[in-house]
Amino acid sequence: MDRMAYVAMSGAKELFLAQEGHNNNLANMDTNGFLADRFQQRAMPVFGDVLATRVQAMTETPALDLSPGPMTPTGRDLDVAMSGRGWISVLGVDGGESFVRSASLQVTPAGQLVTESGRPVLGNFGPIVLPPFQRLSIASDGTISMVPQGQTPEMQQTVDRIKMVDPIPNQLRKATDGTIQVQNRLLQPADAGLRLTPMVLQGSNVSGVGELVALLDDARRYEMHIRFLSESRDNEGAGTSLLRLGS
Repeated sequence: MDRMAYVAMSGAKELFLAQEGHNNNLANMDTNGFLADRFQQRAMPVFGDVLATRVQAMTETPALDLSPGPMTPTGRDLDVAMSGRGWISVLGVDGGESFVRSASLQVTPAGQLVTESGRPVLGNFGPIVLPPFQRLSIASDGTISMVPQGQTPEMQQTVDRIKMVDPIPNQLRKATDGTIQVQNRLLQPADAGLRLTPMVLQGSNVSGVGELVALLDDARRYEMHIRFLSESRDNEGAGTSLLRLGS
């Protein structure tokens, strides 16, 4: 009976964790550039000093949904999104390289170009820092052009170029801040063939209907595991009563 109870208990716990993940996807339906997490459950033997006679359920995130979200024109010069494949390189919270598909860029008082969440955008030689300007524009190849403060439009000059990369998709994982990283954390080379679309933002790729269906399915299976726990307790009680009758 304890094996049945253990499997049911671990299964209920992992389904609860999966529901949290689907709720997180739903909460980010309106987050620009958000990529949905995929979840699956599988059996995992419990290893110890002796034979693995117990099995537990485990929820895991084997991959990200890398399908692009909808593109929404904004008309804002510093809103950008990748066209097709590729990623925009930013500085991650751990000091390494991270990636985003879309960003509503801002310029800090110190002149640093950052995403809406404050991650510095990387260029040809590291984080992009801009001198004082009166107009800024971004081309489809990532080139940043500006009109210096106090100058006429004819004095426009190129400042830097946003670094765009194309890492292998199956090596990507999501960081704690929602950006994307490569598993080995190696610096990725810039790809001059990639293009972005200025003045648009890429929306979340979360399917509200799909996530709601997954939540309902997890809730149904959670109730089934709880019922197994109850049946395991009833069976144990019936067995104990039989032993008492025989004594």
